[in-house]
Amino acid sequence: MKKLKKNFFFSAFLVIALMLCPLTARAASYEDLSVGTYDIEASLSCYVNAMGGVEFGEPLLSSAEIAVREDGAYITLYFTKSSVTIYSVTCDTFIDASPAYVTDDRGVENGVIGIYDENGELVTENVEYTLSDDTALNAGDEEVHYVDSITYLLLYQSDEYSLALYINSNVMGVEFCNENESAESQTYPATLSVNWNSLDNAIVAEETSEANSTEAAAANENLENDGLSVHYADGGSGAAADTGSATVQAYMNIPLLTAAGCIAAAFIIGGTVLILISRKPKSEINVIKETKNEKNNR
Repeated sequence: MKKLKKNFFFSAFLVIALMLCPLTARAASYEDLSVGTYDIEASLSCYVNAMGGVEFGEPLLSSAEIAVREDGAYITLYFTKSSVTIYSVTCDTFIDASPAYVTDDRGVENGVIGIYDENGELVTENVEYTLSDDTALNAGDEEVHYVDSITYLLLYQSDEYSLALYINSNVMGVEFCNENESAESQTYPATLSVNWNSLDNAIVAEETSEANSTEAAAANENLENDGLSVHYADGGSGAAADTGSATVQAYMNIPLLTAAGCIAAAFIIGGTVLILISRKPKSEINVIKETKNEKNNR
């Protein structure tokens, strides 16, 4: 008995697990979205392990969004200027697309903005950026219109993307990029982390919107269900449907109701006849009893 109970609970657990797996294992994807723009959670890490270890990227990224277009999906990162403290010295940081000091000692020229593909190749095509209205000071006390947004074409979906960008400040600047054979100095990666599951709410909202649109379209048509023909009282335009208080008029579908009534009547009559046939009248039963008694008396 105990073994039977154990097997029963184990089987029930397996059934529940199998039912839940399709719901939890599947990650959200921009392929599930129609053309439009959607907010997404993302973070940027541009970590330099020198100078006691400094994170330059995280304070600069303010928000991110996914734009699904006809030619693919794009991610736009929105930046601000920020600051970090290095050995008690405050550095006002920003992303610079045209730094005053240009070198390629890290294998990628200062100021290059790009994204690495699945093969680790740096891609700078289909990358767009905008500059801020306000300015920040570089190491030469020059006012710089910093990069306040970058848009990348997503060549593939991943939880992490490697970027190339130049973070400048009023003290110094660094081109962040992947390791490469051309680098003569130490390289520091720029890693963008994307939480695709944060798209779930957008996907659910879109599916709900589509369902509501379908219901609204159906409500504007003549509906015939369960023997009733339903029409809007305003002449079929459904103008009041948007408020959820549309007035309707229901008309009997006489042919359908008549047919249903005839079928029901046939079942009732047939059942009654079967019951009458299966039951013998009391008078007939009494006659049979009297005949048996007479035979016994003889």
